[in-house]
Amino acid sequence: MQSSSITLILVLCLMGGVIAYLADLLGRRLGKKRLTLGHMRPKHTAALLTTSAGVLIPLVTIGLMSLLFSDVREMLFRTEAIKEELRRVEGNMRISEKQLQQRSTEIAELELQQRRLRNEGNRLKDTNAKTQKQLGTTKRELGGAQRQLASRTVELRIITAKTRSLNERVNTLLREVKQNTAQLKVVVADAKAAQGQAKTNRDLANQAADNLRVIQTRNIEIERENALLEAESAELRKDLEEQRKAADTISAELKAQIDAATLRLASLTSAQEQLEANLAGLRALLVEQSGVARTQRLIYSFGEELARWIIEPNSSREEAALGLNSLLRTARVRAESRGAKASNDAPSAGLLSTETSPATFQTDTILRSTTSQSEPMVLQAVSIFNHFNGEPVFVEVRVAANTVVYRAGQVIAETRIDGALDERRILEAIGAFIRDRVGPKALEDKMIPAFGSDAPLGEVDDEQIVSLMQLIRDYGRSVRVQAVAAGEIRRADRLRLEFRLR
Repeated sequence: MQSSSITLILVLCLMGGVIAYLADLLGRRLGKKRLTLGHMRPKHTAALLTTSAGVLIPLVTIGLMSLLFSDVREMLFRTEAIKEELRRVEGNMRISEKQLQQRSTEIAELELQQRRLRNEGNRLKDTNAKTQKQLGTTKRELGGAQRQLASRTVELRIITAKTRSLNERVNTLLREVKQNTAQLKVVVADAKAAQGQAKTNRDLANQAADNLRVIQTRNIEIERENALLEAESAELRKDLEEQRKAADTISAELKAQIDAATLRLASLTSAQEQLEANLAGLRALLVEQSGVARTQRLIYSFGEELARWIIEPNSSREEAALGLNSLLRTARVRAESRGAKASNDAPSAGLLSTETSPATFQTDTILRSTTSQSEPMVLQAVSIFNHFNGEPVFVEVRVAANTVVYRAGQVIAETRIDGALDERRILEAIGAFIRDRVGPKALEDKMIPAFGSDAPLGEVDDEQIVSLMQLIRDYGRSVRVQAVAAGEIRRADRLRLEFRLR
């Protein structure tokens, strides 16, 4: 322990004794004098003064200690700064540790490289020893080589004459040889010094002969490559011609598609104008029939479905027309069962025909949308506004692709239900799960509901719910309940569910 810390502890002990003595002395004197402040009783006055003194004496003590001891001043006024400095130092230490680890890694890598260089040096020493051995053998063969020198000289002249015509290729090959035989040059230089001018001539002759063989081999390879390139060029020209023909065909098809899209856009623009005019006529008709709502029973509300019909994929215009007629006939039967009646100019249920948007135009638009489609199409007849008993029901036929929404066994939604609950609460949890999770998820996945029906998406059999409740109770604990598709379900199908427990 440092001497300054010991001194501080001794001073604190001494000051504590002085404070206790002064507090006791002050309390006895104030008790004897029975002083009063205002309307306070003497004992309350003594207690107040003693408490005040107990507050002031430590403050004075701390102030004196701050003046006398620098450690106390730092503890009182520089604690946060010291902590911040300590955190900064710790951060620097961590950075230094990381740098030290990096340096250690680098040192290990350098040591590994040093070992590799040492191994390479040993290998070079072995190579040098083998080279020296080969040099001795070469010296022994030098005598025989000198005897062949005369004949080689004649050949060298012939080769030199041929080599002059191939200087450019020879120079390229020499550069490659120089790059691949850097270590061999030292040995060759030593051999040249030992063998003299004769060895130099022999080496040049051998090198020229080797170069000539390499050049001849290279010429053969170049001829083969040229033949291959010519064959590939012919194939490429053939492919290019085929691609040019395909591009012309695609260009013609795209032009035809653009023309068809232009006609389609014009048709859609005209249809939009007709629909706007139709909406104006509907508003006028709604104003005319607004008085009926006060006297007759409502049989269909706005957007309520009367019927739906599926058009098979790749259907012709005639097949789509049969499906549309079946849809309207079903809508009329259901509307009449609720009290709808035909008027002089309108059936009991059908399309609203106006001067600006006749029923024939609407029918043509529907048939164009459903003919020759790759997916099944669903026709949905819905009420275009509120209808009352005794009047015809005007419908809008909505067209949508009846695509697959769920595959068999696909999980639609899941929740957790406690099997320790009573039967009523388990049934309520199952109902809330189907109502709050499964239904909204099916709508989010683009299922087409039947608005106006008690079960717009479908319903679950009561026996199925009771069986599910009994299974959950058998577990007796919290289980995960999954609602899965009972088969392949398309947008216009009824939602058929099965339940799994996990």
